[in-house]
Amino acid sequence: MLQNKKLYELGYCSKEDKVEYESYIERGIDKLSYYHLSRYHYEELEQLKKQYSYIKDIEKRNEKIIEDREGKLTKRQIHNLRAEIYNLETNQSIDKNKIINEAISKAFSNKAQGYVNHELSYVGKRALTNAIGVAKNSIQDIANAANQQNKRGR
Repeated sequence: MLQNKKLYELGYCSKEDKVEYESYIERGIDKLSYYHLSRYHYEELEQLKKQYSYIKDIEKRNEKIIEDREGKLTKRQIHNLRAEIYNLETNQSIDKNKIINEAISKAFSNKAQGYVNHELSYVGKRALTNAIGVAKNSIQDIANAANQQNKRGR
């Protein structure tokens, strides 16, 4: 509770946003969480996924990686591969565009409420920058169209 209060006071989140302490099971979410891997183990796993990318079915690909590596993967790497399979099977996979759209809407709502977000994630920064660029371009297009219409009307 103290953590949520301090995050709100520092302007990192609104009152509705909060850090959840319960596991997915306790919250009633049918999903496996992922372990945070060291950079080396994460990159190793990503290289293996690229190496086996010719296998289109993710479940078969991940099981093939686990089978071929024969104990050379860490327990966390194996858990993350199995969690990816489980989350896809239960339709709980995370859609990147959904995350980006949520980050943009949260950033705009926080800004409207006067909250300052001192640290946006890299994805959030990119998404926000892209959204602002798209908005500027559409405003410019509308202004250009209005100018051309005014010129034609004269």
